[in-house]
Amino acid sequence: MRVVFATDRIGPVASAEAGEALATGWQRRRPQDLLAVVPLGAAGAGLLEAYAALSDSEVLMAPRGAQDHEADDVTLLLAVDGTDGLLVGVDGPTPGPAAGPVPDDGASSAAWGEAIARAVADAGPHGPGSGTGRSRTLAVDLGGCVARDAGAGLLAMLGAVADVPLLQGGAALSGATTVDLSPVRALLSGFDEVVAIVPADEADRLLLGMRGITSLYGAALREAGLPWDPADLLRADAGLERFSRLVAPGLADAPGLGACGGAAYALAALGARIVTGPQWLAERVDLASTLHSADLVVTGAGAYDFAHRGGETVEAVVAMSGAAMRPVVAVAAVVTISSREMRSHGLEAAYALSEAPPGTAVDLSVADLAAMGERLARTWTA
Repeated sequence: MRVVFATDRIGPVASAEAGEALATGWQRRRPQDLLAVVPLGAAGAGLLEAYAALSDSEVLMAPRGAQDHEADDVTLLLAVDGTDGLLVGVDGPTPGPAAGPVPDDGASSAAWGEAIARAVADAGPHGPGSGTGRSRTLAVDLGGCVARDAGAGLLAMLGAVADVPLLQGGAALSGATTVDLSPVRALLSGFDEVVAIVPADEADRLLLGMRGITSLYGAALREAGLPWDPADLLRADAGLERFSRLVAPGLADAPGLGACGGAAYALAALGARIVTGPQWLAERVDLASTLHSADLVVTGAGAYDFAHRGGETVEAVVAMSGAAMRPVVAVAAVVTISSREMRSHGLEAAYALSEAPPGTAVDLSVADLAAMGERLARTWTA
């Protein structure tokens, strides 16, 4: 048999280790089978871990530097330096003021710009992979960015210049008349491709209008029981529209540009395409071709329930396996869904590693996953 193990992080076990453990268990029972392990991850730490494993590179961490704008010195910048590209993101509290449970118009995406600038500087003037003949990619994990500033802070940290403050959130953008991105383009000129990685549930989010990020902000205020003024929302949306028309006229209406507070828009203005984490990693290893050769696909995540269906990594693997017409099963720390429901999601079966109730932290080990791998081999080759 040919079996592909394409999982996300499973409980405390990183995606690469989880896939290797499941494959090890399978091989104990079926040493003759051909196995492939493909670590995957959604926006956040899981994505960085998976990319580091795939590219045989290192996750680097650094504290934020002191800046003129408000900064939180416990925020960490993460960068994975591969031979043919960089993946950067931010971990820790996002900077900027907040209004109750949702960030206000003063919150900034500056931390992501700082992460990019630091990673590019560390890679040298021509970017990673220079001189190797490989295409050089800058991928930015925007997961966790909620500042509704259309990426103004991100652009400012890369050298963008405007006649209004860019580090004070969306509220400061309404009077903008000029925005110059030429310093940003020069800084990123060593890369052949820029990619904006966003959570799957934001991949079609709009930047402006009735379904844009300002309107969603108003809905969040109402749900939280906080005061809101339609006039304030209209002014905020108008400010984002003015800024976006100056940065890249004609671009602001496409789906996905409102992802991560509009930071996706800022990168798209620089030529970036917008993708999810599992989609980007799958492209890099041509997972679709691998799945077409498989007899069985095994995916996994921390939990599998009806609402989240194991998260975006599991959903992506299920969708790709369906397109390849290959059966797929899932492994999760906790499973709270019936067999009928999981089959309606495209799964043949889902296997729980623990009987712990939902929401409970599960202490799993590599040995537990290896034992599950043996069980899968016994069940699916009988």
